[in-house]
Amino acid sequence: MSLSTGQNVFSHRFDFGYPAAVLTGVVSTDSCYYAVGVISDTVAPFHKGNLFAKFNLDGELLHQIMIVNAERTYEVWRSNLKLCPDGGFVAFGTSVEGYRMKALLIKYGAEGDSIFTSLFPNYFSDTLYIRGEDILVADDGGFWALSTDTKPDVPKHTEIRITRLDSLGAIQWSSIFGAPAFTDLPARILPYEDGLVVAGSRHNGQAVTQNFIFRDFLLGVSVDGEERWEYLSPNAALRSFASDMVATSDGGFFIASGHGIELPVNAHHGQPRWHNYAFKLNAARQQEWGVLVRDSLQAISPVNSLSAALELGNGEGYVVTGNLAEFHPERSWHVGVMAKISVSGSLVWQRHYQHLEGAWFRHHLYDIAQSPDGGFVMVGEVRDT
Repeated sequence: MSLSTGQNVFSHRFDFGYPAAVLTGVVSTDSCYYAVGVISDTVAPFHKGNLFAKFNLDGELLHQIMIVNAERTYEVWRSNLKLCPDGGFVAFGTSVEGYRMKALLIKYGAEGDSIFTSLFPNYFSDTLYIRGEDILVADDGGFWALSTDTKPDVPKHTEIRITRLDSLGAIQWSSIFGAPAFTDLPARILPYEDGLVVAGSRHNGQAVTQNFIFRDFLLGVSVDGEERWEYLSPNAALRSFASDMVATSDGGFFIASGHGIELPVNAHHGQPRWHNYAFKLNAARQQEWGVLVRDSLQAISPVNSLSAALELGNGEGYVVTGNLAEFHPERSWHVGVMAKISVSGSLVWQRHYQHLEGAWFRHHLYDIAQSPDGGFVMVGEVRDT
């Protein structure tokens, strides 16, 4: 939890009664914070369950509710916990039973009790894996669900799926998008004008070992699932891992992503490495500026990754949060990072966060929300030895 200057106010660590626990999404209200995450045992079969937790404004745990099943997992890894018009919540993730992976929608009551869960079928029998990425609540109480499709016979090629659900999670229609020669990684779906917009990344890493193409994309879609337009970042620049998107007040977009370099490994192989990067598009989908959020280390992945973004009110700019490899003379280590960026694209400040001090701990921040006092609340995990 940080004030608008990024200074730490409180930092709490919870195990929720499990040896492994991660908070992946957070919603802030005037009276409390709500979070969702994943819990797991640390011994085989490492069965994963769903966690819903409520905290007061001082970050103290008020109550927690688990969904655990011996036959299947309940995993919400993306920062997509959303407030519904009825006062409840919805989250979107993945459920695995044996070797079958399905998309998972969980509808919660106002205090986190599970109202229902909905599992997306494998559209092509057992030859498709579906990973839930994001969920958008419709005005009629239904949902648009964004997921990644992977066929096991082409394991590195993925496509984008948008599925329209009714208020009980039943499928009304489903549409597929993607480029055959590339892998598409969708991340966020938002309402835009009279339709929808999806943000994500596209690359050819499944087909080549050097001379990589990595591009961020935006996909404009009608509410009925018809493609309208597409934006792709410049072909010559390595840009990837778009993780969050904000439809800005001026009609444009602010996107948290990564900027890469390709390092040669040998004569036939290269390796893309990444720095954190955020950029702004205007209403005509032309880039206005981009800014790196980095340390002095060479680019590295997946430690360097942004996870969430916000637009601040009163023209103050934007905030991003994520993870960073931070340089220290004795040994470099992994910290949470938050940065404030001005409306014109200048880095106003950058803060690094550690709950456990020292070089042996890894800190990952997955989501951020603005708190009632104008500061921020962030959730994630700390990995100790």
